Amino acid sequence: MDPAYIQNLHTLLAQTVAPDTNIIKAATAALNKDYYKDPSCIPALFEIIATSPDQNVRQLAAVELRKRISQGDGKLWLALPQEMRETIKVKILETIVNESVSLVKHSTARVISAVANIELLAENWAALLPFLQQSTSSPTASHREVGSFVLYSVMESVIEALKQQSSALFPMLSHLLVDPESMEVRITAVRALGTLAQYIEAEDKADIKSFQGLIPGILNVIAQAAEADNDDSARYGFDVLETLLILETPLLAKNIPDLVQFCLTIGANQGTSDEIRQMALNCLNWTIKYKKTKIQALNLAKPILEALLPIGAEADPEDNDEDSPSRLAFRAVDALATVLPPTQVFPPLHQLVTGYMQSPEPGLRKAAMMAFGVTVEGCSEFIRPHMKSLWPLLDAGFSDNHPVVKKAACIAFACVCEWLEEECVERHAVLLPAILELANDP
Repeated sequence: MDPAYIQNLHTLLAQTVAPDTNIIKAATAALNKDYYKDPSCIPALFEIIATSPDQNVRQLAAVELRKRISQGDGKLWLALPQEMRETIKVKILETIVNESVSLVKHSTARVISAVANIELLAENWAALLPFLQQSTSSPTASHREVGSFVLYSVMESVIEALKQQSSALFPMLSHLLVDPESMEVRITAVRALGTLAQYIEAEDKADIKSFQGLIPGILNVIAQAAEADNDDSARYGFDVLETLLILETPLLAKNIPDLVQFCLTIGANQGTSDEIRQMALNCLNWTIKYKKTKIQALNLAKPILEALLPIGAEADPEDNDEDSPSRLAFRAVDALATVLPPTQVFPPLHQLVTGYMQSPEPGLRKAAMMAFGVTVEGCSEFIRPHMKSLWPLLDAGFSDNHPVVKKAACIAFACVCEWLEEECVERHAVLLPAILELANDP
C-alpha cells in the first residue's frame, strides 16, 4: 500500500486531536472528503493501529476503522479484495495481542467485532473461535484479558453466530470467571454472560441449566469487586444482575435466596464504599419487584426486613435528593410493602419497630419510625383495624428527646395522614397539640 497515503492519513488523524479548533475542523473535513469514502482507508487505518508509535493516534484509528467497517452494512469492507480482507483478519488478531495500551486494545476489539458481524454471519472466519479459545486459556494474563474482551465484544455484535457454539462458550466463560490473576478477565466474563443471557430462550433447557450453574461464580466475582472497592467492575456486575432480573427466562430461579443475601451483605457492609452499597441495595429493590412471587413463596420478607432496618439506622445526608444506603434501605422496605401481601410484611415489621423504639440508640429509633411510615401505603388496609394500638409508637416518636427521631416520626405521621385519613381525624384532639408543640420546638 502507498506509504504516502498512510502517512497523510496518520497526519490528519493526529491533527484531529490538536488543541487548535481550526486545525481540527480542517483535518476532519479532509478525512471525510478524501479518505472515509474510499475502501483503501480500511487497510490504511489498520496499518496505523499496528505501527503508529502514538497511542492516541492508534486509538483514534481503531475507533474510525470500526465505523468504516460497519457503515452501510459493510459496503467499504466488502469492496476490498478478498485476499486483503483475509490478511487483515489474520493480522488484527496478532496486533491486539501485542498492543500494550488498554484503551487501544478495547477499541481494536470493537474493530474485530465489527469484522465478525460481517464475516461470521457469512461463515467466513473459521480462525476466530480457535483464537478466542487459545487466548482465553493462555498462561499470560494480558493475553487472557485480550481474549475475554474480544469474546465479549463479538458476543455483543454477533451473538447469533456464537450462540451456536454454546457447548464451547459455557466452559470457556466458566474458566474465565475463576481467573487466578485478573479481575478484568473475571468481570469481562460476567459481562459476556450478561449478553449471552439475553439470547437464551425458555425452551433452551440445557443452556438454562448451564447458566444457572454459573450464578454463584457471577456473585463471587461481584463480591470480589466490592471487597476491592472497584466501583467500575462492581457496576458492570450489578448491571448484569439487573439484566438477569428482568428477563423472563428463569436463569435466577434457583438462586433468589442467594441473591437476596448477597445484596444484603454488601448493602450492610460499612467497610465498602457507599456507591457500591447503593448498587447492592438498588439490586435488592429490583429483586423484590421482579421476583416478588419467589420472595413471597420463600417467606423472605422477615429476614430482609431484619437486615434492612439496621442499615436504615445510619445517618442520612443533608441533601434530601441525595441517595444513601439508609434511604435505599427504606426504599426496599417500601417495595416489600407494595408488592407482597401485608400479612407477610407488617407483622414482622411491627415486631421489629416495637423493639427498636426501646433502643437507647437514636439511629435505631429513627429507623423504626421511617420503616413504619414507608409501609403505610402498601399495608394501609391491613393496618387500619389495628391503628389504635399503633398510635403509641408515633406518640413515642413525637416525644423522643432526639431531633432525628422526631423528624422521622413527623414523616411517618405524614404517611399515616395520607393513607389513613379517617383514623387521624378521629384523633385530632391529641395530634394537633403534639404537632404544635413540635412546630414550636427549637
